[in-house]
Amino acid sequence: MKKLVVPTDFSENALSALLYAVDLCPILGTDLEVIHVYALPDTEVISGSNVHQVIEDWMQAFIKKGRKKAPAITTDFPVQTRLVQGLTEAQIVYSSNAPDVEMIVMGAEGGGGIGKKWFGSVAETVARQAHCPVLLIPEGVSFTGFRHILFASDYNAADPSMLDLLTNFAGRFQASIHFVHVETPGEEPEYAKIEQRIMDHLFKNGTPAFSFEMTCLRTDDFARGLEQYSAEKKIDLLVMVATQRKFWETLLHHSRTKEMILQAKIPLMVFHLGD
Repeated sequence: MKKLVVPTDFSENALSALLYAVDLCPILGTDLEVIHVYALPDTEVISGSNVHQVIEDWMQAFIKKGRKKAPAITTDFPVQTRLVQGLTEAQIVYSSNAPDVEMIVMGAEGGGGIGKKWFGSVAETVARQAHCPVLLIPEGVSFTGFRHILFASDYNAADPSMLDLLTNFAGRFQASIHFVHVETPGEEPEYAKIEQRIMDHLFKNGTPAFSFEMTCLRTDDFARGLEQYSAEKKIDLLVMVATQRKFWETLLHHSRTKEMILQAKIPLMVFHLGD
């Protein structure tokens, strides 16, 4: 049986990801596994103790905290746990390659102390390098279903395998898809090619069984364009493909894109060619 993997640093944002995954599992028909990656030795954190056992205690306390907020975590819906020694990003990416991993669901930011600022470091690395889809959850966001999914499109992202992955996922939630391409001044226009590529694929077997919109936003502010469109259309999931260099550069170097996801509370799902 497939499973969702939730990496945790035991922060509140990781707890949000856990609760989100708990709600997703019944819809996707998956099991749930929570993993924590740690390095040895760590004498600054734990002195004179069995490190593995102490971290195991932290893990059980984390699951117990989740159980209090999510009654669904019962003996009928057990949560598997696993501790892994090594480098956080590398071990999570390695775990994503297992054939039974459907998706990684993780917090967009970590906490202090033993945690890290994940957005732009751990989360960014995992989202770009994982071998399965990665869903990044802003802190405090609860799953309420996906009604409107925004797919940030460019020519490479409109790969047939990515479009199939997107439409199959959206179909499980009966969601409408918004194909949105952002063109900034000075860019070589490519929307016509993108539109044709998407339309050819969507209509290859007749009229699609789902609703969709296609839009080209022409603006000098990539983040503002996506932000305004997301607010207007009530977007509740942003989807992109890991190869979209412009998106990542904007995300890492433009605070507004990061704010759009974190402050507007929009989960971000990342696909990878080959998923």
